Formats: sequence, structure tokens, C-alpha cells
Amino acid sequence: MIEPFPRISNRFLIHLDRIYLERGGNLQKVMSMAGLPYETLLGEGLMVPFENHIRMLELSEQELGVRPLGLVLATRQLVAHLSPIFDILLNQPSVNDSVLALCENLQRVVEGLQATLRVDGDVAYVELVTDYPFLNKSAIFQDHAAGLVAQYLRWIVGKKFKMTSVSIPHTEPRDLLRFRSFFGCPVSFGDSYVAICFDKNVLQKSVQGRATSSNREYNEILQWDRHASLLAQVRNIIRSNIASNSYQVDVVAKALKLS
Repeated sequence: MIEPFPRISNRFLIHLDRIYLERGGNLQKVMSMAGLPYETLLGEGLMVPFENHIRMLELSEQELGVRPLGLVLATRQLVAHLSPIFDILLNQPSVNDSVLALCENLQRVVEGLQATLRVDGDVAYVELVTDYPFLNKSAIFQDHAAGLVAQYLRWIVGKKFKMTSVSIPHTEPRDLLRFRSFFGCPVSFGDSYVAICFDKNVLQKSVQGRATSSNREYNEILQWDRHASLLAQVRNIIRSNIASNSYQVDVVAKALKLS
């Protein structure tokens, strides 16, 4: 039985504010249009309505003129979006166990999305399936989901990890080279669901991410994300209010819901 109103962790929007800062879009306006309060970008472990999340990404792609925004976000987000379940994934003895842990725990941060590990012959597949029509119709969701799984596997397996192919349900985009460049392998479109394919022997490898001291590198990424995100938010608020000369400390603090 699927959730009637699925939600997704606000960490899947991490670094979107930095792209606004770089490109000059109106972040507050788009968040209002998407039905999301500004504190969505501030809180730790918040679960937001999935439909509003998708609307935010779709509107942002139009506002910023960045396409495919799903892949751009995945490039920047690395693995910090999986907090707090990433510690579980890092501490598995093998890639196979880590991927299975991802499939089991994913709904803690993404409701309504099922991840499955399947092996067929010499090829392993991580498949992402949902029963929600609004997700099945969303190209930006599919791009983002495929990109994040690819980033996760690269972190767990190591820099030499290569995918053999990627399948994405939406129609083939005009800029196909950007997809091939991101994934480093052939990408097919018009398929039934998102699937990341790779050599099944990869599953027997040990998890590379756990080689860091107390997951130091991962913790450093999380810490950097928090500081970078807050700085971007402050700059966005100041820039959006500078024309009206309303960018004093109390205005910024009120917008951030801080004292």
C-alpha cells in the first residue's frame, strides 16, 4: 500500500539555493509559487510534500534556465542528501550489502519510491519504481533520481566505478551529450523505470567510503553543506531586498525565521 500523500526529505533540495545565487533567480518567489515555506531550506530532517518538491524543481528549471537541473543538482549534492541513513550504508561489509541497505532504508527519506537490486546474468541493476503518476510523469524527478543513485554508487565503489548503461523513462532530450557525459555510459530513454546497470562483480567489492577515519570525509561534506547553504540563503535574501533598501539584519533574520 502506497502513502496517500508522499513526502521527501528537504535535504534533496540542498545546494539549490547556491545555484540561485550564481544564476540570479528569485528563490523566494519560486518557493512561494511551489507552496513551500522558506524554512524548508533551513530545517534539519524535515519531510516536505513530494508534489511541492517536484513543483519547486520544475519552476526552478524555468526560472534559472538550467537544464537538466536534476543532473546539475545531483552533481553538487554528492551523498549528503542521504543523511541520516548514509552512516548505515557506509558501514556495510560489501557493495551488495550497502545497496540492499539503501533499498531497505530509502523510504525513510523518500516516500513512495521503491528501490530494488536485481542481478541478471553478468549485469546488476538498481531499479527505481513508483506508483505515483505525478512522479512517473516528471522528467526532472527521473533525472535527479538517476543522478543521485549514480553518485551514491561512485562514492561506495570508488572513483574507478563505471556503469554499463542507464535507463530513464522520459523522452530523449535534445542535449543527449550531457547525459552521456554525466553517467559515462550509454543512456536510453522511454523505458518503464529508472535503472542503473553495472557489472555484477562490483557487488562483491568492499565499501570504499568506510575507509575514511570515522567517516571524516562524509562528516566534513555535511558540515560544509550546512554552512554553504546558510550563506547562500543570506545572500539571496539580501539580493532580493536590495532594490527596496530592505536588507537590514532584522529583515534577513525574519526571512530565515531566526532571532
